[in-house]
Amino acid sequence: MPTSIWKPIAVISSAAVVAIAFVAHATAWPHALGTRQADVPSARTPSALPPNLVVIPFRTYANANYATGGVALRNRSEGVIHVSGATGAMQDAWLHFAYLYRSPPPSTVRIAVTRQFPLPVTTLTLRAKLIATSADPCWASHGGAIYRAEVPVGLANGNGEYQIAPDSSVVGLDTGEDPWDGNYLLTLDEGATLVLIGTGPSIVDLFDKRLAGNEFGGTTFNYKLALSAPTTGSVEVEMDSFGADGQIGGARQTNNLDPAETVTVNGYQISGRGVPDGPFDPDGDWNGSSGFPLPQLWDDVGHEITVAAPPGTTQLAVSINSPDDCIITVGNVVSY
Repeated sequence: MPTSIWKPIAVISSAAVVAIAFVAHATAWPHALGTRQADVPSARTPSALPPNLVVIPFRTYANANYATGGVALRNRSEGVIHVSGATGAMQDAWLHFAYLYRSPPPSTVRIAVTRQFPLPVTTLTLRAKLIATSADPCWASHGGAIYRAEVPVGLANGNGEYQIAPDSSVVGLDTGEDPWDGNYLLTLDEGATLVLIGTGPSIVDLFDKRLAGNEFGGTTFNYKLALSAPTTGSVEVEMDSFGADGQIGGARQTNNLDPAETVTVNGYQISGRGVPDGPFDPDGDWNGSSGFPLPQLWDDVGHEITVAAPPGTTQLAVSINSPDDCIITVGNVVSY
């Protein structure tokens, strides 16, 4: 156990001793942390996941399009999100952020957002609201906290570079070191996603309520996205997903996890091992790609899924199979 974790503690209660011992125990096999192979697995079983979950949009936008970008934040005090693909005047913008906690998470967290490009450089400090908590994704934390903040379109005014800096109170290590090197200090930042809603020919639905905070591993999580209107076939159907704690194993050790997670939509496998030939991606959606090669642990991925949502489709039945990785869903964005 690194001495830096112990030095700040002068007087500790018996409860704190237990908590620290738990963290020490969790690092016995650091390369397994975040997976079902960890010596503190806590991924939810199928019986603990919400059955027959139907998720309705948090927000719906007409005459719209969208773009997203994500950044992994483990052992970092800040990171930069790059966003491409938004068109026209911005209608709205939302930031989602997650971390693993040791103490009960506050109802709001300050997060500084800086537009670095396009110029001029502009910074605002936002208060993100707690929208969900999750079980621990096999890191010996007490759970995950997920926050959402509305970003003024005067700041998030289109494609570009946005620096995200959570308040120091929710940052553990800020050294940039390998999350699996054995040095371990709660809290553990996961990552952030910025969603921009522009103008265009589509309806855009943003989903996070009831979807955010579902943690699982070693099983399949099924849910349905209830679209705010039927698909028409006049435009492509696109879906982005973002969430926490995806990884390829421990550090650069793949442990056969990549791309073991598979995702299907309305019966079509859109990503992961064994994906059929066609328009979909044989890579995994839950391998921490927003932080490659390190720190991993955050994903923001997108697919064109028109074949899975022909005209008249009103729901997208999403199925995520995670044989070994412990992951947390946060949100989906769909345009149609």
